[in-house]
Amino acid sequence: VGVKDLRGIVERKFGLKLLRDVEVVMLENIRWVEASSWPRLTLLLQSLGAVPLAWEALTTAPPDIFIDSMGYAFTYPLARYIASCKVISYTHYPTVSTDMLEAVSSRKAAHNNSSTIASSRVLSTLKTIYYKAFALLYGLVGRCSHLTMVNSSWTYNHIKTIWHPDPDTLVKVYPPCDCTQLRDIRVDKEPRIISVAQFRPEKDHKLQLKAFARLLKNLPKDVSQTISLDLVGGVRGDADKARVEELKNLAKELNIDESVNFYVDLPYGDLKAALGRSMIGLHTMWNEHFGIGIVEYMASGCIPLAHRSGGPLMDIVADDCGFLAETEEEYASAMERIILMSSEDRAAMSHRARERSLRFTEEVFREGVGRAVAKVME
Repeated sequence: VGVKDLRGIVERKFGLKLLRDVEVVMLENIRWVEASSWPRLTLLLQSLGAVPLAWEALTTAPPDIFIDSMGYAFTYPLARYIASCKVISYTHYPTVSTDMLEAVSSRKAAHNNSSTIASSRVLSTLKTIYYKAFALLYGLVGRCSHLTMVNSSWTYNHIKTIWHPDPDTLVKVYPPCDCTQLRDIRVDKEPRIISVAQFRPEKDHKLQLKAFARLLKNLPKDVSQTISLDLVGGVRGDADKARVEELKNLAKELNIDESVNFYVDLPYGDLKAALGRSMIGLHTMWNEHFGIGIVEYMASGCIPLAHRSGGPLMDIVADDCGFLAETEEEYASAMERIILMSSEDRAAMSHRARERSLRFTEEVFREGVGRAVAKVME
């Protein structure tokens, strides 16, 4: 990707303009960090694979400050002790978390714990040992960071538990959310529900479709016929494309396909328009580390309905500006409640959500990063 291509992608997908040219250095060892290169022991081998990639970067363009926002913690000892860099991490999501350990040890099937392993006591025990050993190594390399910024209370707690860092080096800085542009869009709400999330298994779009089908059954027919669900998201490859087709088939099985719309890789301008006309912003991922999409819902005047876990629970959604749910029944009930609200109550909640989104602006992010980095550079 060249500079011009990068600038075009940033402007098209995020509506941002680069203020100055950025030097792009292409790295050849990228394959070492691709999950497809490691079908087994993915966490460990992918993490170790980041080391030759980092060495290539450090020797191609030697820096004074090494900043990682990809979660490649195993590169920190190399950058700090071999390349003599100041190491700064912005961690979005811990590579391994106590929740993952609990899910495996309790033999709970999930997108990152197959039913084959979950159904076997022996395999679950072996995977638990593997995760615990990895967590120990992860903590050792993580402590090599001079400064670790995390994006949420959920991530903060997990990094604190696994890394055991010096308290002065661990700082919570909410990620930058494009609240300004979204707060300026024309708001003309319709009885539409929008979900903005990549079509990945952990986003749990199936739960959204099932909850929406239950909602339509619960509503009076004259109301249900006016409601629609828009699923907006990006796809990374053939697996995600196949997942979209699977979701379309599920919508047909649930007999809701005429009320559900799929939008893949929607341009940013069209996304803003879709948010502006949507009444509810839907989110169903368990333990989302933060949830920028939820903040974007709020900034654009949508009433957020998010999963009762992770960042949405701990940092974003307050009782007076949105709803939290976990089960299909809870999601359907919350959507029904929002739809049947008086227009005055709905407008008041929408206004409170927009005001709360100001806690997560780009300006707040810049100030937080500036304060944290200044301490390291003193």
